[in-house]
Amino acid sequence: MKKTSNEEYIRLIAEERTLRNQMKELVIATLKENNGRITFTPENEDDEYPVSATLWGKHDSPIIDISDVYLKENDEIYADGIDQQTGILEKEFRIYKEQYSDVLHFIGAVLNWKDTVETETDNSESGQFEVTILFGSEVVEQYEETGEIPSEDWLDANGGVVDTKGFKSKELMDAYLEGIADADGWLETLVLDPFMVELLEQKRKM
Repeated sequence: MKKTSNEEYIRLIAEERTLRNQMKELVIATLKENNGRITFTPENEDDEYPVSATLWGKHDSPIIDISDVYLKENDEIYADGIDQQTGILEKEFRIYKEQYSDVLHFIGAVLNWKDTVETETDNSESGQFEVTILFGSEVVEQYEETGEIPSEDWLDANGGVVDTKGFKSKELMDAYLEGIADADGWLETLVLDPFMVELLEQKRKM
């Protein structure tokens, strides 16, 4: 069944949070593999920096040509770079979640990572950690009244979505659930404990 705008909003918010956490994990892991710092050094004066980004300083938010990304205490991510307006090297911009993508693109460019996959990959969302979410007031009310997850036929007739997602780590699962919580107020949702889902499936098969 086609999701409503509210349901799609909640899904996208949750997946955005998950993706940002994945980016952060990859950035930190890659920096640690490279002695805590990755640097771009232009070979010629005309060489362009691989990534320009708006970074947040103490008093302003300049557009910076990123030259270095590195780790400080507690695995906090920082960047240095050239202020496009002044041409001066500015240092120690802390990287926040909104800039994870910029930093990851910088690292990929410096390390010559490919941005396309040449071999077949498994695009399934299976993983060790799994969670089932009910989206929509109607489906939540139906579950609370009957104690059973509504069937596809019921969803087609009454609305709502039942979505099961798998995650490779508990941290990614928690990030997704935090995204669901961030969207609270837009659409009623209910997260089912995996053990409860298994019991319901066993009951349905009896």
